[in-house]
Amino acid sequence: MISNAFSMFNLPLNQKRRHILHIDADAFFATVEQVLNPSLKGKAVLVGGPSGTRGIVSAASYEARKFGIHAGMAMYLATRKCPHATIVPGNFEAYRKFSRQFYKILLDYTPEVEMASIDEAYLDITGCAEMHKLDYPEIARKILEDIHKKTGLSMSCGMASSKIVAKVASSQNKPHKLTIITHGCEARFLAQLELKAMPGIG
Repeated sequence: MISNAFSMFNLPLNQKRRHILHIDADAFFATVEQVLNPSLKGKAVLVGGPSGTRGIVSAASYEARKFGIHAGMAMYLATRKCPHATIVPGNFEAYRKFSRQFYKILLDYTPEVEMASIDEAYLDITGCAEMHKLDYPEIARKILEDIHKKTGLSMSCGMASSKIVAKVASSQNKPHKLTIITHGCEARFLAQLELKAMPGIG
């Protein structure tokens, strides 16, 4: 009786390979400001303040990041590194509006959408290839193109078999890039990274 009970666990499991996307907006607050004010496109933009001598940087455009500026930096240090940067106050109502817009676009591709924050989301697109008549990488690229076309936002995406690997992948090749970790290559991909690349560590 006991041997028969254990034998049931030797049956092969028919498990689907999951295709998980982590989509992350590139310099979200700063990019929204550039979309709302096209004269800021291509320029160093710092969101925060309230001035060049007070407050902290909430977000920095990629043009500003070239000068070593990052979120959380004191504004006076940021303006010292990049004196020509444009400082704009945060507009959180606008950021929430853009977040809702790209969330609705994600739902066009799969109902399995989990917003992780105002500017990032996980999507499970397993089984969606036949519905969209596209392969999985094509679906991911189409989502990025669709968001950019309809909102002006630049997004980066990681695709993998799990949420954590997809999230790490999306951060490795920014901005506006798709990074694919194929099934079976997860351990090799993670092994080459520093520990601080893992979410919640470092």
